Amino acid sequence: MESRPREDWTISYANYYGNEGLQPVQQPRFFQNFYTHFEGLPSWKFTLGFDYGIQAGLIRPVDYWQGATLSVRKTLGERLALAGRLEQYADPAGTILVDPNRLSGYSLNLDYRTSAQSLFRIEYRQLASDRPSFLLPDAGVSRFNSALTASFSLFFGEGF
Repeated sequence: MESRPREDWTISYANYYGNEGLQPVQQPRFFQNFYTHFEGLPSWKFTLGFDYGIQAGLIRPVDYWQGATLSVRKTLGERLALAGRLEQYADPAGTILVDPNRLSGYSLNLDYRTSAQSLFRIEYRQLASDRPSFLLPDAGVSRFNSALTASFSLFFGEGF
Protein backbone atom coordinates (compact mmCIF):
# COMPACT_ATOMS: atom_id res chain seq x y z
CA MET A 1 0.00 0.00 0.00
CA GLU A 2 1.18 3.48 -0.74
CA SER A 3 -0.11 6.88 0.24
CA ARG A 4 0.98 10.33 -0.93
CA PRO A 5 -0.23 12.94 1.57
CA ARG A 6 1.69 15.49 -0.52
CA GLU A 7 3.46 15.33 -3.87
CA ASP A 8 6.86 15.30 -2.13
CA TRP A 9 5.98 12.77 0.60
CA THR A 10 5.30 9.02 0.24
CA ILE A 11 4.27 6.58 2.97
CA SER A 12 4.45 2.87 2.12
CA TYR A 13 3.55 -0.43 3.75
CA ALA A 14 4.18 -3.93 2.45
CA ASN A 15 3.93 -7.36 4.03
CA TYR A 16 4.54 -11.02 3.38
CA TYR A 17 2.90 -14.12 4.81
CA GLY A 18 4.10 -17.61 3.94
CA ASN A 19 5.63 -20.87 5.10
CA GLU A 20 9.41 -20.85 5.58
CA GLY A 21 9.69 -24.47 6.74
CA LEU A 22 10.51 -27.48 4.61
CA GLN A 23 7.70 -30.02 4.28
CA PRO A 24 6.30 -31.39 6.54
CA VAL A 25 7.54 -28.72 9.03
CA GLN A 26 5.28 -25.66 9.08
CA GLN A 27 6.97 -22.37 10.02
CA PRO A 28 4.61 -19.52 9.16
CA ARG A 29 6.32 -16.16 8.71
CA PHE A 30 4.73 -12.71 8.75
CA PHE A 31 6.96 -9.82 7.70
CA GLN A 32 6.06 -6.12 7.57
CA ASN A 33 7.91 -3.19 6.01
CA PHE A 34 7.02 0.47 6.61
CA TYR A 35 8.83 3.42 5.12
CA THR A 36 8.35 7.08 4.43
CA HIS A 37 10.17 8.99 1.70
CA PHE A 38 10.41 12.80 1.70
CA GLU A 39 11.69 14.99 -1.16
CA GLY A 40 10.47 18.40 0.03
CA LEU A 41 13.81 20.21 0.00
CA PRO A 42 15.67 21.08 -3.22
CA SER A 43 18.35 18.44 -3.99
CA TRP A 44 17.69 16.47 -0.77
CA LYS A 45 15.90 13.11 -0.26
CA PHE A 46 15.17 11.42 3.06
CA THR A 47 13.94 7.89 3.76
CA LEU A 48 13.01 6.42 7.13
CA GLY A 49 12.16 2.72 7.27
CA PHE A 50 11.16 0.05 9.78
CA ASP A 51 10.88 -3.73 9.34
CA TYR A 52 9.35 -6.24 11.73
CA GLY A 53 8.94 -9.97 11.28
CA ILE A 54 7.68 -12.91 13.29
CA GLN A 55 8.00 -16.59 12.55
CA ALA A 56 7.02 -19.82 14.26
CA GLY A 57 10.17 -21.00 16.02
CA LEU A 58 11.68 -24.45 16.17
CA ILE A 59 12.48 -24.14 19.89
CA ARG A 60 10.35 -21.20 21.07
CA PRO A 61 6.74 -20.70 19.96
CA VAL A 62 7.57 -17.44 18.12
CA ASP A 63 10.80 -15.76 16.98
CA TYR A 64 11.03 -12.15 15.84
CA TRP A 65 13.42 -9.71 14.22
CA GLN A 66 13.33 -5.98 13.55
CA GLY A 67 15.29 -3.31 11.76
CA ALA A 68 15.30 0.44 11.22
CA THR A 69 17.05 2.62 8.64
CA LEU A 70 17.56 6.30 7.92
CA SER A 71 18.90 7.37 4.51
CA VAL A 72 19.81 10.85 3.30
CA ARG A 73 20.73 11.72 -0.30
CA LYS A 74 22.11 15.03 -1.55
CA THR A 75 22.24 15.77 -5.27
CA LEU A 76 25.50 17.61 -5.97
CA GLY A 77 24.94 18.27 -9.66
CA GLU A 78 23.28 16.90 -12.75
CA ARG A 79 25.31 13.67 -12.61
CA LEU A 80 26.60 13.45 -9.03
CA ALA A 81 24.98 12.53 -5.69
CA LEU A 82 26.20 11.70 -2.19
CA ALA A 83 24.21 9.49 0.20
CA GLY A 84 24.48 8.11 3.70
CA ARG A 85 22.58 5.44 5.59
CA LEU A 86 22.30 4.48 9.27
CA GLU A 87 20.83 1.12 10.19
CA GLN A 88 20.00 -0.95 13.25
CA TYR A 89 19.01 -4.61 13.15
CA ALA A 90 18.05 -7.05 15.91
CA ASP A 91 17.53 -10.79 15.50
CA PRO A 92 17.71 -12.27 19.02
CA ALA A 93 16.75 -15.82 17.95
CA GLY A 94 18.92 -15.99 14.81
CA THR A 95 15.89 -16.35 12.54
CA ILE A 96 17.32 -14.37 9.61
CA LEU A 97 20.99 -14.23 10.61
CA VAL A 98 23.08 -17.36 11.12
CA ASP A 99 23.30 -16.78 14.86
CA PRO A 100 21.43 -14.46 17.26
CA ASN A 101 22.75 -10.97 16.90
CA ARG A 102 22.25 -7.24 17.14
CA LEU A 103 23.84 -5.14 14.39
CA SER A 104 24.22 -1.46 13.68
CA GLY A 105 25.99 0.20 10.82
CA TYR A 106 26.42 3.01 8.40
CA SER A 107 27.30 3.46 4.77
CA LEU A 108 28.39 6.34 2.56
CA ASN A 109 28.20 6.28 -1.20
CA LEU A 110 28.99 8.50 -4.15
CA ASP A 111 26.91 8.03 -7.30
CA TYR A 112 27.93 9.20 -10.75
CA ARG A 113 25.37 8.95 -13.53
CA THR A 114 27.43 7.99 -16.57
CA SER A 115 24.41 8.25 -18.92
CA ALA A 116 20.61 8.42 -18.76
CA GLN A 117 20.49 4.64 -18.23
CA SER A 118 23.66 3.90 -16.24
CA LEU A 119 25.15 4.64 -12.84
CA PHE A 120 28.57 4.11 -11.25
CA ARG A 121 28.63 3.86 -7.43
CA ILE A 122 31.43 3.63 -4.92
CA GLU A 123 30.36 2.78 -1.37
CA TYR A 124 31.94 2.31 2.05
CA ARG A 125 29.98 0.32 4.63
CA GLN A 126 30.73 -0.63 8.22
CA LEU A 127 28.73 -2.96 10.43
CA ALA A 128 29.19 -3.48 14.17
CA SER A 129 27.86 -6.41 16.17
CA ASP A 130 27.14 -6.66 19.89
CA ARG A 131 29.64 -9.53 20.03
CA PRO A 132 32.32 -11.01 17.73
CA SER A 133 30.46 -12.50 14.75
CA PHE A 134 32.34 -11.59 11.56
CA LEU A 135 34.91 -14.08 10.29
CA LEU A 136 38.42 -12.83 9.61
CA PRO A 137 40.91 -14.25 7.05
CA ASP A 138 43.08 -15.71 9.85
CA ALA A 139 40.06 -17.74 11.15
CA GLY A 140 39.45 -15.27 13.98
CA VAL A 141 36.27 -13.28 14.58
CA SER A 142 35.58 -9.57 14.97
CA ARG A 143 32.76 -7.31 16.12
CA PHE A 144 33.27 -5.16 13.01
CA ASN A 145 32.94 -5.70 9.27
CA SER A 146 33.94 -3.10 6.69
CA ALA A 147 33.66 -3.10 2.93
CA LEU A 148 34.56 -0.75 0.10
CA THR A 149 32.69 -1.66 -3.07
CA ALA A 150 32.15 -0.27 -6.52
CA SER A 151 29.34 -1.10 -8.91
CA PHE A 152 28.07 -0.23 -12.34
CA SER A 153 24.34 -0.56 -12.99
CA LEU A 154 22.20 -0.33 -16.09
CA PHE A 155 18.55 0.61 -16.19
CA PHE A 156 16.17 -0.65 -18.86
CA GLY A 157 12.89 1.27 -18.91
CA GLU A 158 11.52 4.66 -18.00
CA GLY A 159 11.80 6.74 -14.85
CA PHE A 160 15.48 6.33 -13.84
